[in-house]
Amino acid sequence: MIFDPIIYIILRMEKAEQSKPQFNHEALNRHYAVMAVDPYALGMDSEGPNKGKVRMSYYSHQIIHAAGRIYRAGLVDRVVLFGDASFGPDYPSTGDLMVKHLIEKDGVPADKITVFNGKDQNQTSTQLKKLADYLKEQGLVDQEVLYPVWAYHRERVLNHASNNRPLGVLPKGFGVNAKVVPIEEIYGELNTGYSFQRMIAKLPLKEAEKMEALRRKISNYDRKGLFPRLVKPILGGSYMIDNRVSPDGKLVFEYKPGLQKLKEIGIV
Repeated sequence: MIFDPIIYIILRMEKAEQSKPQFNHEALNRHYAVMAVDPYALGMDSEGPNKGKVRMSYYSHQIIHAAGRIYRAGLVDRVVLFGDASFGPDYPSTGDLMVKHLIEKDGVPADKITVFNGKDQNQTSTQLKKLADYLKEQGLVDQEVLYPVWAYHRERVLNHASNNRPLGVLPKGFGVNAKVVPIEEIYGELNTGYSFQRMIAKLPLKEAEKMEALRRKISNYDRKGLFPRLVKPILGGSYMIDNRVSPDGKLVFEYKPGLQKLKEIGIV
């Protein structure tokens, strides 16, 4: 058999093309320079040997788990994360724990991760502002950004990202070209044999939707998030968003200020 280098190269290219992950969801069939990952707060163990230990909330963990799979599939060049220190400066931020997860669990190189910490990085509007500034600095303003979210949060992210100004809306959003994708739609494709739909059927997402409803309404008109930034000093620090198990075994949505959780556990 005569060795033909051209045919050999073509066959190798075809094999490489076939080995690329193929997804049904249209958002996963393209490449992105940047993927932005929202922090969905921290949780804290309230009993047992790990009482008082900070961990990612259930909702943060599922988002970063999906983000790690997306990076490993070669769909994004780099990952941008935000802080959200739900329990104050004495504890790691959600972004810090997400960075650790990406590096240790998914093998994402540290130089491919950017995390923005700070007191203002626990609100969607300020996160979108920081992302818009970052994209401008990197010369990526016109690039589409992959932005995985929980579905209940999608509309608010779009409102703050948007650069249009509907009737009755004073400020525009921050002009981020965001491809905002609910992980409920894509999770099963990223994890073969795992039924995310069965799992979310057991989650208290109706309670999460109620928590989000007023914020969403405000964001429809306040695209820059001026109101939440104004009332933040009055409402206090970061809120924790997690699930807890009730005595009858049901999952209950837990949404409260981080300081309140610390007091309940007896840490402060």
